[in-house]
Amino acid sequence: MEFAQTHQISKFSVLGLSGGGPFALACAYALPKRAITSVGLFATAPHWAAGTKHVEYYRRVFKVWAEYSPSTLRAALYMLYLSLRWIVLSGPVSRRLSKWLEAQHKKEEAESEAPKPKSLSLEELVEMVLDEPFRQGADGAVHEMNLLTSKNWGFDLEKVQYDNIQIWHGKKDANAPIQMVRYMAERIRGCELHEFEDETHYTMYKHFEPALRKLVE
Repeated sequence: MEFAQTHQISKFSVLGLSGGGPFALACAYALPKRAITSVGLFATAPHWAAGTKHVEYYRRVFKVWAEYSPSTLRAALYMLYLSLRWIVLSGPVSRRLSKWLEAQHKKEEAESEAPKPKSLSLEELVEMVLDEPFRQGADGAVHEMNLLTSKNWGFDLEKVQYDNIQIWHGKKDANAPIQMVRYMAERIRGCELHEFEDETHYTMYKHFEPALRKLVE
């Protein structure tokens, strides 16, 4: 809110992607209604108050690990980051991934009537997906893991008073099971959930532009 006031932005939309979804919802709960024109959650992290029945086992292990031994998890995550970075950028893997990215771009271009902008290079993707989250070490990742897997977000879903919250989510999202997102949508007043039949957490990106247009229309 301070940023908006400093830059004299009287009204704005809020969109949270993946782990940003709960923070967008917190904005809908806490910020003045007069300032927010629309709120969207795209492939959002779910509320663990929905229960962990559909959560992958290793995610439940990470939750306990983050809660009871955050220092060892920080060390393990940072080593994992360095290992993944080395593997992805090594010769054979790098060439294979670059070819796959190019093939995906050509496929999307063939399926679309409008020309597609040049896709990101493998190095750019590594910087965005791996380097940026660990720019200051693994402390932030562990802290956010504790926040997102908590059953208490600091507010009740039923007490979010914003009238028009849009959620876009894939039915095959293993990171954030659709059952948990439905739990959220059922409790948020005035919420509209858009479900995508065959989409996962990592294939929802193709629906991002239409979602963004709907959010600002």
